[in-house]
Amino acid sequence: MVDAREASLKVRDYFEELHEPFGSILFRIENVQIDKEGNWIVECSFYLLSKDKVHYRVIVDAKTGELRKVSEISKEKNRLETTIV
Repeated sequence: MVDAREASLKVRDYFEELHEPFGSILFRIENVQIDKEGNWIVECSFYLLSKDKVHYRVIVDAKTGELRKVSEISKEKNRLETTIV
């Protein structure tokens, strides 16, 4: 079973691998909660070198630690903008 800390680390590692260590600056976990299906919902934010601050919502399987869904969200309206995985 994956706990909240492990789920958060998996999300950070995913974005660091995707954007290289210096491609995602000031990475921050905004919120972590578990849903009724047993998945961790991790919300995070960081700055990309080529963009303003971006926000993502990542669903992590609490049993396996697998990233199920990665979505960019608009923090102002708290709505889904783009699903990546």
